[in-house]
Amino acid sequence: MRWIEMVQVRTLDSAERTASIVSDYLTKDSGSEPGLVDVKLYKDASGDGDITCLLIWETGCPERQGSRFALSLSRSIKMLGLIKHSIWVEQKIDTMGTEEKDTWPTRAPVSHHVAT
Repeated sequence: MRWIEMVQVRTLDSAERTASIVSDYLTKDSGSEPGLVDVKLYKDASGDGDITCLLIWETGCPERQGSRFALSLSRSIKMLGLIKHSIWVEQKIDTMGTEEKDTWPTRAPVSHHVAT
């Protein structure tokens, strides 16, 4: 299953400095992560210091609380500003008239029995 993590940093600092710090962390530590397919870094188009890091994963199931790698990244860069970490799963779109099923793994239904 393909899923992504977004680690966003909101800062008053320059985007170049923030991106440089995050990029250093990513190039140093991302190579040995099993299932990590790609890493992308985006700067806010308005010129603010905000950046977003996309971690693209291909694993059996998404980490609902986030990967160890993204959680470590978030802790390492929290001194730069406000951090938002989120996990996203691809939702298939029916463009050909065939029904696509949701790709998010679901929990088994819980049944409640009431004694009478």
